[in-house]
Amino acid sequence: PGEDEWDELSAQHSRLSNAQALIDAAEGAAAALEDDEAGALSALSRAVSLLQDCEHIEPEFKALGEALASSVAQAADAAHSLHSYLRRADVDPQRLAELDERMGLWMSLARRYKRTPAELPALLAGWRAELEEAGAEVPPPLTGDWSPLSGYRAGRELAGLLARRDGTAPGPEVTAVFVANHQMALGLLRAFREAGVRVPEDVAVAGFDDIPEAEFFAPPLTSVRQDFSEVGRRSIDLLLERVEEEHRGGAAAGPRAPVPRHLVIEPELVVRASTVAPPA
Repeated sequence: PGEDEWDELSAQHSRLSNAQALIDAAEGAAAALEDDEAGALSALSRAVSLLQDCEHIEPEFKALGEALASSVAQAADAAHSLHSYLRRADVDPQRLAELDERMGLWMSLARRYKRTPAELPALLAGWRAELEEAGAEVPPPLTGDWSPLSGYRAGRELAGLLARRDGTAPGPEVTAVFVANHQMALGLLRAFREAGVRVPEDVAVAGFDDIPEAEFFAPPLTSVRQDFSEVGRRSIDLLLERVEEEHRGGAAAGPRAPVPRHLVIEPELVVRASTVAPPA
């Protein structure tokens, strides 16, 4: 996702989804009023007719019939207003579906990284900063949905960008791919094999998380390993420290704002056969 995309997506999605909700409500209300058999207008009209047929027997029915007739007129006016609103309303269902899909990708990324969508641009900014610091060109990132299929599609796209070895169709230089999870890396490696792209001779590939299966990929996948056990231990330590601090402070000290602490758990780069140093 683009760095400035989430706020724009949220605003557009909110406007369109609210407009669609209003349209759905107006259509539902109009249908409830005007349905030939079960609609409110039909039911009220039948009730008025029944009361009018018997008002010569029971004078009170005349007043009741007149009250219901007034309700029929008001309901008819409401139905007319609803149709007038629906004629003015304009929502592109395809655009709303596209926004739903894009928002779903953002939420998938947010769940994957255990962050709010608004925090995700910082991750992309960090990736870009590292490339710039190394003096490397910053390519446009390809997005996926964490599935092998999305990795396969990205691999097909990247294979199409690679320069052919015979030099007849030069294209942008692609020397390495960093994949955000191993399921997508699996699909990407298959796409490269089918296209005749050799890993790591033509393109180096690295993944993230270092699942146990990574060393059995073909070729074994270089990966960034996160120590989730250590993250859990440090988190519990912080929680227990906070509880102990509050216990020592006692109720007499009154409420105090907690002092934030930030710990960094260093990841480990596990180098395997899917990466090699570029030729000199």
